[in-house]
Amino acid sequence: MRSTAYQNNQVGAATIWARFFPLMELLANIGVVILLVAGGLRVIDGPLTLGELVAFFSMIWYIIGPMWNIGFLINNYTQSKASGERVLELLHSYVHVKSVEDAVVLDKDTIKGHVRFENVTFSYADKEPALRDISFDAPPGKVIGLLGGTGSGKSTIIQLLMHAYNVKQGRITVDGFDIRNVDVQSLRSQIATVFQETFLFSASIRDNIAYANKDATMEEIERAAKLSKAHEFIMELPLGYDTLVGERGMGLSGGQKQRIAIARALIRNPHILVLDDATSAVDMETEHEIQAGFKELMRGRTTFIIAHRISSLKDADEILVLDGGRITQRGTHQQLIRQQGPYRDVYNIQYADRPQSGEDEPAVKGGTA
Repeated sequence: MRSTAYQNNQVGAATIWARFFPLMELLANIGVVILLVAGGLRVIDGPLTLGELVAFFSMIWYIIGPMWNIGFLINNYTQSKASGERVLELLHSYVHVKSVEDAVVLDKDTIKGHVRFENVTFSYADKEPALRDISFDAPPGKVIGLLGGTGSGKSTIIQLLMHAYNVKQGRITVDGFDIRNVDVQSLRSQIATVFQETFLFSASIRDNIAYANKDATMEEIERAAKLSKAHEFIMELPLGYDTLVGERGMGLSGGQKQRIAIARALIRNPHILVLDDATSAVDMETEHEIQAGFKELMRGRTTFIIAHRISSLKDADEILVLDGGRITQRGTHQQLIRQQGPYRDVYNIQYADRPQSGEDEPAVKGGTA
């Protein structure tokens, strides 16, 4: 409906513009022709000098020019007014989460990133609960995998961890501190997130990677790029790390943009790392190489991996299978493929056309645990 209304408005505006603008130009030019003909005849007859005609002709253009500009100015004013109202609406929008008085400020040098969810139930506004009685423990160095369909609650868990919303039932702690009592900015500064949708700025690749840590050295930038398997394709570009990319990474493939985004997250040296389908745009071979780099980075850090590929979750210390906001299965990859349930179903679908061999064979042939 909105697209149709927008289309009709644009077509209407174009119709008015096409109808009246040529007419205005025609009338203005007809006036100029009349002025030249009538003034020229008077100059020939003698009552009017050539200088007076030129002066009068100049004065006419001083009048016509501003009259033309009035229409453009009115159009610009209405557009600016609408844009300004939208900006003010965003600036005055209600902030759902604010730091409480005397909030705890997490020290980057001492925090470990121990995350714990304790019987968390959460719903958006008056809707049905998006999460129901979620509990898990993620000490430093532990990798938590999240698997589930659309609307199962995977992203909600991450949003609550980043304190985008206040938890009403249960609690979430980081190093024993309830995040409701922690300074929001200091909490989020400990978390690095790589989303499926990647945003790159219209700047050099070096600046895009260093955006998360403006004091990063070139050595640190290259190390992060190597861990994300972006260094090789960057060096193949004409200007290497000084290569400019367009807005939103124009000129780079989806996999290249994701690898740069991963490098940008790694350079922050976070205590909590969130990978939200971060390798969805890369091929399986590149994904395997990136995960090999992650193993070094994940050491001593709490990591959450949201993925639809089983291959992205196989090495997780604990996998939570979500459905309808509840944890329906939990365990390691080897434990889950030996159980009847949604995890094994997804595994069989993704690996249905692969030869059955080795440790994965029980996923197809084994019974319930």
